[in-house]
Amino acid sequence: MEKAAYSPEPQNRPAGDRVKLSRIPENWRIPALLFLLLCVVILTIQTAGGAWQGEFSGHADEPGQFVSGLMVHDYLAQRPAGNPLDWAIRYYLHYPKIALGRWPPGFALIEAFWWILFAPSRISVILLEGTIALLSAMLFFPLAERLAGVRIALASTLLLVCSPIVAASYSSCMADAPCLLASVLVLRAVVRIVERPSLRAFLAFGGWVVFAISMKGTGALMALAPLLALGFSGQLRWLFNRRLVAAFAVVALIMAAMFLARPRLFLWILSVGAVGTLRSTSDLFLPMLAGYGVCVLAACGLVAAVSARTKGPLAVAAAACLVSVVSESFFVGAMIEPRHWIVALPSLLLLSLVTLTWVKIPPAVRVVAGAAAVALVPFHFAFTAPAGISAFVRRVHHPGRMMVAGTIVSTGTNQRENEGPWIAAVALAEKRPGSVVIRASKALASMDWNGNHYKLLSGTPAEIEDRLDELRVDTVVLYESPEQFVQPHLGLLRQLMSSSPSWRLHARSGYLSAWERVLPARLPAKPLQVDLRSSLGRIVSE
Repeated sequence: MEKAAYSPEPQNRPAGDRVKLSRIPENWRIPALLFLLLCVVILTIQTAGGAWQGEFSGHADEPGQFVSGLMVHDYLAQRPAGNPLDWAIRYYLHYPKIALGRWPPGFALIEAFWWILFAPSRISVILLEGTIALLSAMLFFPLAERLAGVRIALASTLLLVCSPIVAASYSSCMADAPCLLASVLVLRAVVRIVERPSLRAFLAFGGWVVFAISMKGTGALMALAPLLALGFSGQLRWLFNRRLVAAFAVVALIMAAMFLARPRLFLWILSVGAVGTLRSTSDLFLPMLAGYGVCVLAACGLVAAVSARTKGPLAVAAAACLVSVVSESFFVGAMIEPRHWIVALPSLLLLSLVTLTWVKIPPAVRVVAGAAAVALVPFHFAFTAPAGISAFVRRVHHPGRMMVAGTIVSTGTNQRENEGPWIAAVALAEKRPGSVVIRASKALASMDWNGNHYKLLSGTPAEIEDRLDELRVDTVVLYESPEQFVQPHLGLLRQLMSSSPSWRLHARSGYLSAWERVLPARLPAKPLQVDLRSSLGRIVSE
C-alpha cells in the first residue's frame, strides 16, 4: 500500500528514507479545514486585539515599517524621473519615519506590491500580516504532521499562531511575521539538504536565507544550519563535493572583492542586515516564545534528534536550525527583544514533538507533559486602543509645514515615542508627498536611533520660537500624556505655545493638541536639514 503523504517519521526510519515535502495530500479536506480554522483564529485574534483600528502605536518600529513601504509603493506608482535616492531623500523630508538605511528592504517591497492590489491603509497592511501568518502556519503543518500525525500537528499549528509573539506579529505592521515565514521556508530547505545533499539543494537554501535576511538581520542566524544538519546526520563528508567547494569559493571571493574595493560600503551592507558584533542579546528570551515547558521538551528532542539511533531528516533539520540560531545570536546585533527570536519558534515546536512522539515514555506521561507544556505557554491578551490620531489629522490644515512633538512611552525593551504614529497618519491622509512633517526630537534636540545621548539644541522658549520661524512651521502638534516621560524640548515647546502671541490653540482632543501660527515669522527662512550620517553617511537638506 502506498505511504500517505506527510506521514509521521517512525523512530527507526533510516536517514536515506525520502519524503517529498511538496507532495499534495491525498485527503484535501484536512488542509481545507485547517485553512478555514486558521483564518477564523487569526481574524479573531486580530479583531479582539484592536489590530484593525490601531494607529501604528503598538511598537516604536510600526510607523517606520509602514512609511517605508509607503515610500516604495509611491515610487512604483508615480515612477518619477531622476535619481531614486534623491527622490527617497525628498520623501523622507516630508515624512521622516523611513528606515530603509537601517532595515533591509524586503518587507517594504512586500508592502509595496501588496498595495498595488489593495490600496494602502491600516486594514490592508493588517490583512497582509494575517496572510503571511496563515501561509507560515500552512507550511508548518505538514512538517508537524510528518513527525506526530494529524491531531498533534493540528494542535501544534494552533499553538504556533496563538503564541503571544506570533499573535503580536500579525496584529501590527512589523517585519516579524515575514521572519516567521522565512524561518519555515529555511527549515524545509535544510530538510531537503539532509535527505538529498546537492548543489541545487544548497542553492535553494541560500536563496531562502537571502530572503530571510532581506526581512531582518535575524535571518543570518540560520546560515550554519546545513553544516550542522550534515554533521548531526553523519554526512559531513559531502561538504567536500567539488561543486559545492567551488560555489563557496566564488561567494567568498566576491565578498572579499567587495570589502577590498569599498570597505565602508561592505560594512554598511552588513549593518543594513543588522549584523553587528557582540551587542546585547539574551537566550533567556526563548521561553517567552512558547513557555518553559516547550523549551524543556525541545531540549529533550534536540538530544534525541542528534543521537545515533534517531536520524529522521526533519528532526535533524529542526535541531540544526535551533542550534544555529542560538549559537549565532551572539554575532547578530538584532536579538534585543523577544520578538526577534520568532525565527526559532518552528524548530522549538518541532523538537518538542520529537520528545512527545519518538522518545520511549509511557503514553500517560506524554499526555501530562504535553498538557503541562501548553499550560506554561505565556499566553496574554494585548489590546491596542485607537488614540484618535486619524480623526485628529483631518482637523489640521494640510498639506502644510507642521512640527510634531510627543512624549516617550517605555514598555520593557520597547521605548516608543508618539511622533511616528502622527507621521504615518498624515502620510496616509493626503496626496503624497504633501506636508512637511518636522520631528521636534530631531529639530529641537539630538539623540541616537535608540533615544540615547539626548542633547537639547534649543534651550529656551525664545530659541525654540526662533527655530520655528526659521523652519516656517505653521502648525505645531503636541501628543502628550501626564503619566509618560516628557523630554525637555517638549516641555519648552508646550511653554512657548501657551505664552507666545504668535500661536493659538486650533484644536484639542484627548492628549492631542494642535496650535496654528497667527503672526508672521520674524526671522528669515532656513532650509530643513536632517542628519542621516548614521544611515546614508551625510546630512540631507531641502
